[in-house]
Amino acid sequence: MRTTIEKNLGQNSLSKIIERIDTDVFDKKIWIGEKMWKIAEVTYSYTSKDKKTGKNIFINNKEIDLNYTLFCEIGGLNLENFEELSDNEKIEKILKSVKILNKKISEKRKKILEILSNLEQLEAEDKQEKFKIKIIKESLEEKINLIDYCTNGILYELEKAGVMQVSNEKSEEIDKKQKNLDKILFGGEVKENQEEINLCYNNLLEIFQTNIENFSESEKAFFEEILEKIGNLSTKNQEKSLKKAERNDYLEEFSNISFDTEKYISLFNFLAEINQIPHKAVKNEEAGSISDGPKTVEFPKKYKNFKFPRFAKLNHHEFETHSITDFNNSLVMGNLRGAKSIEKDEGLAIFMENILQYGTSITKKDEASGKIIFDIEKFNFPKTIVFTLVGEILNSKEFFKFLELLEKNGLIIGPTKDRFLRQKRSNKAGVQHKDTSYARGLFKIVSEINDFIISDGKKGTNFYDFFAGKCSIEDSKEFALLHKNGFNKPQFTSDLMIFILKNQNPTEENFYDFLQKKYPFINFSEEKIRAIRHSTIKNNSFNENVSKIKKYLEEK
Repeated sequence: MRTTIEKNLGQNSLSKIIERIDTDVFDKKIWIGEKMWKIAEVTYSYTSKDKKTGKNIFINNKEIDLNYTLFCEIGGLNLENFEELSDNEKIEKILKSVKILNKKISEKRKKILEILSNLEQLEAEDKQEKFKIKIIKESLEEKINLIDYCTNGILYELEKAGVMQVSNEKSEEIDKKQKNLDKILFGGEVKENQEEINLCYNNLLEIFQTNIENFSESEKAFFEEILEKIGNLSTKNQEKSLKKAERNDYLEEFSNISFDTEKYISLFNFLAEINQIPHKAVKNEEAGSISDGPKTVEFPKKYKNFKFPRFAKLNHHEFETHSITDFNNSLVMGNLRGAKSIEKDEGLAIFMENILQYGTSITKKDEASGKIIFDIEKFNFPKTIVFTLVGEILNSKEFFKFLELLEKNGLIIGPTKDRFLRQKRSNKAGVQHKDTSYARGLFKIVSEINDFIISDGKKGTNFYDFFAGKCSIEDSKEFALLHKNGFNKPQFTSDLMIFILKNQNPTEENFYDFLQKKYPFINFSEEKIRAIRHSTIKNNSFNENVSKIKKYLEEK
């Protein structure tokens, strides 16, 4: 039996470890500090331009592809007037940035190992404390693997930057290490998973059928060859022709509404207030894409306006998923993100986009139980998993040709070269599988929610439990129990905008009727009872929110 003093020491030790993780590993200044998340998420972005002049950078008369994330953001490489340097000076500066990068990563790795050692000495006070220790341990072990995944691949990044050539012998050694880590971190190759193969085949076939008139005869033959290769991986007899999924689109009719920068930033922030989260939408002149920072969602300057459908999906994705899970997580785990949290969070965000846009039209009747469940084949899921599978079965030249064909027909956003560099390791074997997390997370979440529906809650996971924090899909149910006083849930503010646009005199009670019909898998009875109670008095908060949203929607 532990004494009261020992118990208090144990509790303080765990809280101190979480505090140290906040400051030493996942520091609050992650976007202006060492950018741990950039390492953790293996988000590679490339540049080949001098930052000041905009001129292309060459080494030995060859245009380079520089990993901006690793060399510049973490390694501190300054690309201003870089093109004016000699080849040797450029190489020297790039190698210096790698030294800084490796030093930072090494120091971070050492701190993580120290914390893991301290964790081993902790004795859990109760079941919840034991679960917290498990979450912390698995998260830190994952970060060690992610750091190793990055450092193993540095030589490939130096090769892309024109600094060195990696020998075949060294490539084999790196590939072996990376393949093992890849499977642990991201689930490994798509071609090893039959469900994923079948979904990718159907998706690729739909792309082919939809765009066949735009392809030349040689392009058709090339695409059909890829389909045949993927079909041969499957144990299922694949269809040669697919009927496109019929879906009702709740957003399309409002495509004429758009918001300029000032308005969409302001509206995002007002909707965040309704969700009772501290996160703010901000402009970031330096950002290349939309990203979540500490208590912010950052929008690049290139996004000057959003049409309503895009805005509504972004609100559901960024604020009503990522920001809410981030806020809830901070209440019990600080800045620490659990292992496999990227898979859960991104999968959930894609799920939220789909149910917002398509409602019950992406469901089906389960033959065994008679219950209405989700039909994953009707979902609009991230194409990155499809491209990853294609990258696994084609060599580099063929894969680049495939991406060029998609770009030519407007089927991918961004330059072919950037996507190729992100997915493939230059001319080496292997594909980076981090991007599969989005689709894999969606597939697993749909499966969990379907199990919950079919079993009347005895199996699977309740939809709301996924919002409890930054953890894996498998841990979501238990993680929700860490919140003794409940946690923030999405208020479906994008749906509220749709409801306002469709109804001249919207009431709170009718709004929850609307949500219940659109989302039958969620029980809105408590909200409905509260709304009825509010209707007997004047519900200023709901009416005020409606009034403010109307102004945003009506302003030209």
